[in-house]
Amino acid sequence: SSSSSNSSSSSSAPTTTPTTTTTTVEVGSDLMNFNFDLLPRRRSNSSGDGSSDYTLFLRAEVVVATHLLSKINTLLLRALFMSLTATNADAKLVLLQLLIFKCKHWPETLEELPGGINFFKLLLDSKQASVAYYAACFLIAHLEIQQPEEYRAILAQLLQRARATHDPNIVASAYLQIRTIIEMNSVALRATTTAFSGV
Repeated sequence: SSSSSNSSSSSSAPTTTPTTTTTTVEVGSDLMNFNFDLLPRRRSNSSGDGSSDYTLFLRAEVVVATHLLSKINTLLLRALFMSLTATNADAKLVLLQLLIFKCKHWPETLEELPGGINFFKLLLDSKQASVAYYAACFLIAHLEIQQPEEYRAILAQLLQRARATHDPNIVASAYLQIRTIIEMNSVALRATTTAFSGV
């Protein structure tokens, strides 16, 4: 609907250059809508509650075709993700999950991201708790795959710490687990001992 209104206004006043008042967030949201609409997907929502495609995706009621996702530019996904704020929480989470999926299934995606694995580490400081949580889950999964033996060793240390402090959340919470691992990794680096390059 927005594209038709834009075309009609441009045809009525072809010599007039419209003043751009759209914010970065609005541009990001519009592009996200456009790109998401391009992807064929299976809808299994029977509730008819009027939920957006983003909400349905997060509830696993909308599925994006994997072969088409592989063709979406990684930097574009990142740019859209970075442009959205908490007011576009669902769309932002969808973009993050698409980025995570690409990084898991096509390792070169992580190399394409500015900062690489550090991109996800920085997301741990996000004010949007769900963004920090998904970033934490990805970092743990990445560590498990890249350094399985080291991860098992540090997980044993986490279990010991959890028992000593009577705080099972150190292991049960993905966010607290990766935060503790990064803290322990930082200590290991300062002590010039073996650290975990995965985080």
